[in-house]
Amino acid sequence: MHHPHDADIQLRGRGLVIAPTVFSSRQVEVLQNLADPEQSPVLALPTVGGEMNDSAQWLVGESAQGALEDLVGRTRAAVLATVADGCSTTELACCLGISPATASQHASVLRRAALITTRRDGKAVLHTTTRLGAALLAATTHGFGP
Repeated sequence: MHHPHDADIQLRGRGLVIAPTVFSSRQVEVLQNLADPEQSPVLALPTVGGEMNDSAQWLVGESAQGALEDLVGRTRAAVLATVADGCSTTELACCLGISPATASQHASVLRRAALITTRRDGKAVLHTTTRLGAALLAATTHGFGP
């Protein structure tokens, strides 16, 4: 039996991100970036039990920073934090002790994930966090919570 919203999604090698969430509806949702058809779709699943309660354990402090590093990798977490106030690819590479090509590659991945934006300013390429990237950084600084 098909639900009226059933649809086949062709991954074409993009992969599928599975994201348990308490911040979504109680139904399974498929989220797609229509502006970037090459980006992997996200399968958002409600958490077991479906509701938050006062006994829920939230990550704070170092454990939240570790969770960010687990999610995006240590270098990409550092890239995200470094570009929070805006910086060029050259400044980013210098701050993190990585090559400009590596800095550019990490910035590209974070940009495709909508965590940073990039714009050209003369010969320089400047990176800054998006609202989503800033919220992710704030959550690692102040802890996750309702």
